[in-house]
Amino acid sequence: WTFEPYGIAFPKKALIDLGAKPVLYGKDSDYKKLPRDKRYLFQLHDPPEKSWEQEKEWRIRDDLLIDKFDPTELVVVVKHREEAEEIIREFSMKTYIVRR
Repeated sequence: WTFEPYGIAFPKKALIDLGAKPVLYGKDSDYKKLPRDKRYLFQLHDPPEKSWEQEKEWRIRDDLLIDKFDPTELVVVVKHREEAEEIIREFSMKTYIVRR
């Protein structure tokens, strides 16, 4: 499943300050070698069936609480101009419209 093309962009520095780290891509055998406290960072990468490395994902161990951010720091990614206008009107947040 995917939420594409919708999303929320956060400032990278703020995420790093909260403990975000880059995902570790590898095979099943790599997962077993990781210390338990690093396993949340693991993502199976076994091309061509399971290939996620291009996403360059980052993760935070715990929940990411959006209300801890200043809404002016965030960018909401949407598909249609009308959605962007509604978000700007209702929440005063920056938007980016994905054009395909």
